[in-house]
Amino acid sequence: MSMEKKNALVLSGGSIKGAFQAGAIQAVIQSGFIPDFIYGISVGALNGSFLCNESGRQTNAGNLLDWNSIAQKLVSFWKDNVKRPSDVIKEKSWLDVGVSALFDNFTGLVDTSPLQSLVRKTISVDSLRASPVGLKVGAVDLINGDITYADSSYPDIVDYIIASSSTPIIMPVISIRGMPFVDGGTREIAPLKPAIESGAADIVVIACDSKEMGSSSVDSKDIIKLIERVFDVMSIAIVDDDVGLAQYINGNVPQDGTPALSGPFAGKRKVIIRVIRPSSPINLDITKFTSADIENLIQQGYRAASPLIV
Repeated sequence: MSMEKKNALVLSGGSIKGAFQAGAIQAVIQSGFIPDFIYGISVGALNGSFLCNESGRQTNAGNLLDWNSIAQKLVSFWKDNVKRPSDVIKEKSWLDVGVSALFDNFTGLVDTSPLQSLVRKTISVDSLRASPVGLKVGAVDLINGDITYADSSYPDIVDYIIASSSTPIIMPVISIRGMPFVDGGTREIAPLKPAIESGAADIVVIACDSKEMGSSSVDSKDIIKLIERVFDVMSIAIVDDDVGLAQYINGNVPQDGTPALSGPFAGKRKVIIRVIRPSSPINLDITKFTSADIENLIQQGYRAASPLIV
């Protein structure tokens, strides 16, 4: 099936920096860019699922889709539900962590039951399936190392959404049908490749990390901050590699949008790709933020997206 002229929204991981992504999404949608497909990893899976859930809810109600209201509801969701760390995690004592590890019952450095409850309360499988937007969320199987892109046809899609945002070691492994799954960011950060391979013609990528790490000090004695820093380093490299590959393909296929007929890029065509990301590093982690931080990130995202979407 041809996907010519289809729009894809690619949402990267980034933990609490997903608030930046929510603000950017609002600016993108207000510009008139309406996604036909959404590919999400980690917090991008959460944001993408919310968009699909709300569009499906409006569809089920027999309403015409109001994308501006959908974007506003995503922003409001962050403001209303993610004001402090305890809204998404419960920190464990080091005694509890040590004992659980000692007795082979390690379930992460933090308890994510608040986040899991919030996702299950917010996301409806029926709404996801009614959405006219195709959704793919990536989670990694720890047994074989493969990434699974689950869609709304999966009966346990909500489990995959939760697993996609479960940062290894910091957060618990999520069991799906007896198999251990974790954050899709261990394999992909911004799922640009599957969006390109699907045939989308216009892609907007919203990444949560800037191109540079910045010169802020790293507290190597704080294990949570250390793990998140390592993921930041991975994120920048992987996003840059994916965008670079897409640009390379664009430079070696017909510029009129028709598919290449031969050679290593046979069947591929030029794709419009716009990348939105912070202009400077966002130095926040999931264990220490305030409602003011969330508000500021949303505004940053909105400002970062506005000049690029016309």
